[in-house]
Amino acid sequence: MSARRNNRYTSDRNKGKLPPEVADEARLYGREVSSDGSFKQPDGFTYPTGNRQANAALYRIVLVRMRYHQPTKDYVDRRTSEGKSKPEIIRCLKRYVAREVYTALTQTAETNLARAA
Repeated sequence: MSARRNNRYTSDRNKGKLPPEVADEARLYGREVSSDGSFKQPDGFTYPTGNRQANAALYRIVLVRMRYHQPTKDYVDRRTSEGKSKPEIIRCLKRYVAREVYTALTQTAETNLARAA
């Protein structure tokens, strides 16, 4: 078993560089966070505990936003003019949407706990 598989929940190059909630987010969606903060899949590696349904939902959200959401359309145009490919743009947008979803879920959980107390 490779060292990467044995150490699948942390990455040596990411230790101490990113806040823990970003790493939690990445694990939730089955990705590793690279040093630039994106959810890249180095060497096809994903976390085995990642939620495929959540990842598929993020992808669908991004596709809908790319077609109908004007700020997202503007972002896609800007990144395309910078020379980024469509998969790279989608990866960046999924990262952004994942942050929004994760924040919404954690705030909802905190609100529910506060109500219960």
